[in-house]
Amino acid sequence: MLPSQTTMTTAKKTSLAWKIEAGRQELAAEKAGEVLEAYGYSVPVDPLAIAAHEGRRRLRLCGADLGDAFDGQLEYHRDKRRFLLIFNTKYDAGGGEHHPRTRFSIAHELGHYHLDAHRAHLLRGGAPHGSKGEFIVDVIAEREADAFAAALLLPAREVKLIVNRGPFSLATVETVADTFRVSLVSATIRAVNLCHFPAAVAGLPAGGGRPWFTWSGAFREAGCFRRASGELPSTAAARQLELFQSGATELSPHESKLGEWFHLPDDGRLDEVLVTEQYVPIGSMGTLLVIISTDEEDLFEN
Repeated sequence: MLPSQTTMTTAKKTSLAWKIEAGRQELAAEKAGEVLEAYGYSVPVDPLAIAAHEGRRRLRLCGADLGDAFDGQLEYHRDKRRFLLIFNTKYDAGGGEHHPRTRFSIAHELGHYHLDAHRAHLLRGGAPHGSKGEFIVDVIAEREADAFAAALLLPAREVKLIVNRGPFSLATVETVADTFRVSLVSATIRAVNLCHFPAAVAGLPAGGGRPWFTWSGAFREAGCFRRASGELPSTAAARQLELFQSGATELSPHESKLGEWFHLPDDGRLDEVLVTEQYVPIGSMGTLLVIISTDEEDLFEN
């Protein structure tokens, strides 16, 4: 049985490859849930408190302003038989609370620590590597660590209570981001994956890179399937991307045809369904987020 959550689409892959990657990300998210249940947590989740349960003899943390070197890295020191988790504090403004980007980096490296294959790689003498950003590297191991981090910082039970109260929108995402102290990127992806309503998000790189896309199960249930990355975005979103590239930071919502984002059933019943696009410029990533939603009745009554 395929996992209910969908993986993000970036580089060209076969259908089987997508299914394998989606399954591995689902298992990583389940592992994060197991860690939360084992150690207990409160919202917002404190990744440092989760790490403390391992004890300093097994896992030691070190935070410092590392500039542009990397956001996080997990190392294994054989002579001390101990892991070292290094995280970059350059995003922190002081005041004793870590920036959402820093919190995600710590949670991401905890993914490398708790996921068996990642841990075994380091124990065998495999070289550590620095991680950068959130959901921007198209490497399966990094995607798994991202999935672990999102599930750790955004526990499914609590997130579902927010995202399934009503139709999906930017306001939904902002509530999730504020409640769990995560970035809008992490909040959007996790919210879409846990939403029962028709919801999707696209990430459009300003530099002309390949877009990524995640969608909720409601679209699949209605017979909609993702378009290839090369077929994205919609005409309206492409215009907004041009504005973002020219320096615009406030973009107005637009409507587009559902078929500009999905392959639709051949019977034509969804050809006239519209989706609402809301845009969030993410300057630090050079990416325009497109939050996509539609009326559930329009999707299923047709």
